[in-house]
Amino acid sequence: PADGSDSTINPSKQPQQQQQQQQQQAALATVSSGAIEPAITPLPNIKDNGDGTYETDILCKVPEIPAVETTYINCYVRLPDDKRYHITSYTTIFGNRKLVHHSVVYACLRENAEPQVIDLIANTGAGPYNQNQQRMLCEVFYMVGPSPNAPTYTLPDTTGLPFGKDSYRYFAIEVHYNNPEYLSGQSDPGTGLTLRFQDANKRPNDVGILTISQFILDIPAGQETVLANRTICSNQCIGRFKQPVTLISQFLHMHGLGRGVKTSRVRNNIELQPLATLRAFDYGYQTWVDIPDSQQILYPNDELTMQCIFDSRSRSSATHWGFGTQDEMCFWW
Repeated sequence: PADGSDSTINPSKQPQQQQQQQQQQAALATVSSGAIEPAITPLPNIKDNGDGTYETDILCKVPEIPAVETTYINCYVRLPDDKRYHITSYTTIFGNRKLVHHSVVYACLRENAEPQVIDLIANTGAGPYNQNQQRMLCEVFYMVGPSPNAPTYTLPDTTGLPFGKDSYRYFAIEVHYNNPEYLSGQSDPGTGLTLRFQDANKRPNDVGILTISQFILDIPAGQETVLANRTICSNQCIGRFKQPVTLISQFLHMHGLGRGVKTSRVRNNIELQPLATLRAFDYGYQTWVDIPDSQQILYPNDELTMQCIFDSRSRSSATHWGFGTQDEMCFWW
């Protein structure tokens, strides 16, 4: 495993004392800038599988989970940047299965978020940070952790999530805790993801996440079927891609009132076969769903539409968009 002081995967052959001296010298050289250089920000332990692939766990550990219904906590982590890598699969780790609802990993943009993250780690550490008190600095959706019983998410063998040299280096692990019983004395030994990765030169294509959502949700109480406002990602939006994009999978996300989702594609004013028609959404089982080969190509002049469906018979008052579990969401990744 990497020793936490080196920006490469292979541990240094130098004696430990000499490594520590070099770290101290590097820290002193950068103290005037008010930031710790990425080269001495600790790496997670990394396992070399001996076949050109590696594994590591990126975790957010929380000594005490607040005794409130909804809490979002995040921790920061750095991954190796000696070369460019591809994540090929990942598995969710749930440190507290009773209270963890889900986790999301955000990438930190080098040009704005990364310097702030480096300063934050230098001053107060990598976390955990309660988002009610310290806003999360990274905002690029990168990985969405499936539900506890969902399988490992494996990318197609020609693709990978990029990180490392000339790409993302710092990440935020966001954990949503749902504590409706207001339990106290609860902790989390580590929630996050197990990553499997390899050199990026083995796979020709990078993967990213396209996010479509509906933030205007006004769901009246006592209704069996409530159709949310339809979200349209117009061809002006899709046209920002200057060439066709291959869609490999999709992740649909709502909260407890969610019952169904329809995601469609329009080309030349003709609605094509839906990418997903989900009639029995399960709040407790959310994961990635493959897109059929015949529907994978998204052209710059296409439009994407999404509509969430809710059942509010269990509520006595209106429900709106929000971060809390009793609020609602409508996301399509």
